[in-house]
Amino acid sequence: MEQDITYGFVYGIFQGILGDEYGAIKRVKEKCDKLIVGVFSDDMVYRITDKPSEYSYEQRCELLSHFDLVDEIIEITQDIFSFRETVDKIYERVNAYPKVFIVGSEYGRKYLDDKALALELGIELISVENNPVMNMNHLKFILDNEYINYDIVLFGTGKYFDAYMEKLGSIYPPIYAIDNDSTKWNTKKNGIIIKAPDSIINNDYKHLLVIVCAKNCDSMVNQLSKYGNVDYRCMTTNNEIAVYDEWRVLINDERNHIEKSQSVLTGALFEFDRVCKLYNLRYYLNCGNIIGAVRHAGLIPWDDDIDVIMFQQDFDILKSHAKEIWPEGGHYKLVCPGELGNSAFLDFMNRLMCMTEPVESNTFIKVKGKADKFVENKLSLDIYVLNNAPDDEKKHYLNAMILKAIYGLGMGHRAFVDYNTYIKFDKFTQIVVKVTSIVGRMLPLRFIIWLHEKFSRKYDRKATDYVFESNGHGLQRMYKKEWFGYGKKVTVCGREIPIPEMPEEYLEEHGYINIMQYPPANTRKPTHGVKSPDLV
Repeated sequence: MEQDITYGFVYGIFQGILGDEYGAIKRVKEKCDKLIVGVFSDDMVYRITDKPSEYSYEQRCELLSHFDLVDEIIEITQDIFSFRETVDKIYERVNAYPKVFIVGSEYGRKYLDDKALALELGIELISVENNPVMNMNHLKFILDNEYINYDIVLFGTGKYFDAYMEKLGSIYPPIYAIDNDSTKWNTKKNGIIIKAPDSIINNDYKHLLVIVCAKNCDSMVNQLSKYGNVDYRCMTTNNEIAVYDEWRVLINDERNHIEKSQSVLTGALFEFDRVCKLYNLRYYLNCGNIIGAVRHAGLIPWDDDIDVIMFQQDFDILKSHAKEIWPEGGHYKLVCPGELGNSAFLDFMNRLMCMTEPVESNTFIKVKGKADKFVENKLSLDIYVLNNAPDDEKKHYLNAMILKAIYGLGMGHRAFVDYNTYIKFDKFTQIVVKVTSIVGRMLPLRFIIWLHEKFSRKYDRKATDYVFESNGHGLQRMYKKEWFGYGKKVTVCGREIPIPEMPEEYLEEHGYINIMQYPPANTRKPTHGVKSPDLV
């Protein structure tokens, strides 16, 4: 009878029936009647490997269909990549949960959650047999998670500890180490204090990651389980399926970040829209958010920021009413340059900050430790300002260069200046950045902001056909005023929100040509995660 058939599940890229994926297929097939293979979509392969798939999804499926051990094939995308989603997809296909589900390793706290669900559904999780060698590449992938700044604790202080410190210690230094040998407690090795294992009970488990530095990890993992919901990884995990497990963890963290960010920022957009209607102020969605509105009737699915743009005169009215609209201690706060506290400078952006719903992001990383605490873990709706640009391109270019130099002066008031950020720029730009930031430290921030205002508004009293973003990175771009007009309404998350009247022309000036075409899969990820690349 059909209901007596047991299913097993293996997933992967399957460019060929080789290596760990082949071993996983054989191992699972031995435990079940039929084997279901999850094959990563082309976009999924691109995201994981950072390059297009050598063979298309169809070609990889065709290869598997000739393999006697494979009975069913399902496509695995990011949308069904969690353990719960995958097993539900299998149930949808065969009206049963798999008896066996392959994993590459015990991947810490997330594995324990998945294991509990598997137990509830009658699914056995089995691991690929690991090669018990130190695997720094695998470990580095875990620590590079863009959405978590781990507090790392090393469990064990022998040769595996030494190997970690040699290869990763300077990049991801542990906060301390633990060891079962009591003679080592309260001593140091490689400058790292060694404590008793139960010391981790005093840590916040949210970001704690214990790396088990031993060849045989089982007893130490069992020991960790006694201390609570501790996340951990073993240095001996060394197989291809384990990397896919880590991608599941990463994508889950990414989804949580996007979901929380978009919820908070959509609320900020609706509040901003309410206030602009109240005072009859013109504004428009900007750049990527225009694409989100046109292509998705909302936000781009992987986006974690919202930008708007408005004319200087409209922003001035908004700013004059800001304190009565958003009083101190409220849900929102308009924060302008010079208002981060302690003369800290990030940029010349104006922000409607969400004060009561913290979300970890990298937005204020360059002023962390200098700016007031209120900016930490806050998201904001960024407000770009349009000022008049002269019709003469050469005059505008000169003014834009002056504004760029003023920006460099402001950088002197950051908590730090990472000159490596500019290493890909030409030598002249690198020199200008260093010189202006050094000079800027000697000038009051309020004077630098005054200079920026002066040159931003230089042509505002003159009749011109062009405007420019005075507080953005594209200072040299000139836009025709007619592109904006009074705006046209499009649906964004169920509400009518304005975009420029001629969005195609405006976006083309920014380099966006075919906005209905998705970008490469490896670029479809947020830019404001805790450790994701910051914009210059």
